[in-house]
Amino acid sequence: MRPNPSAEPRRANRHLMLVVLSAALLLAGGALVYRWHTPRLMNQWQDELAAQPDKQLLDQLRPLAEQGDRGLMLLARALCSSRQVLAEAAGEVLDEELHRWAALPSTETLERRVLLAETLADEIDHADDDARARGAVIAERLLRWPAEAGVPTTRITLACERILEHRPEDGRISKARDQDE
Repeated sequence: MRPNPSAEPRRANRHLMLVVLSAALLLAGGALVYRWHTPRLMNQWQDELAAQPDKQLLDQLRPLAEQGDRGLMLLARALCSSRQVLAEAAGEVLDEELHRWAALPSTETLERRVLLAETLADEIDHADDDARARGAVIAERLLRWPAEAGVPTTRITLACERILEHRPEDGRISKARDQDE
């Protein structure tokens, strides 16, 4: 008896579908674990930073600038900290990072600038007036960033508007700006 020639392609299609379905399930599972794990990891890192002695903060924060999105989000959170020394150290690292980005084409830094602005906008609601002043200084710098044709900056503008809506009116921004320079 001869095997049915049309059965082999159907069998191969089933195997291919199983492989594709398995890969999709693995990716979905990985995304769920990432979404669940990231906030917990961020909170853990934030707690560890809060426990660091003042003299070690700058050394602990500088490597975060190289850690991608999570590091940048932690720096934005630290900038909004009520612990003055932590917030000032985060401000110094962010200042260094913004100077580094300024030497790069706008398209290369767009995603990080968006992330910084949006993270600060999310954190600013719960921040004290000093943190709001520091956030306003960063927002002003991001808004003054040289624009390139075709580089969409709407998300940065909207996030910076949210930050600036919360800025204190008592002169703290000029003090924060002086510390930044």
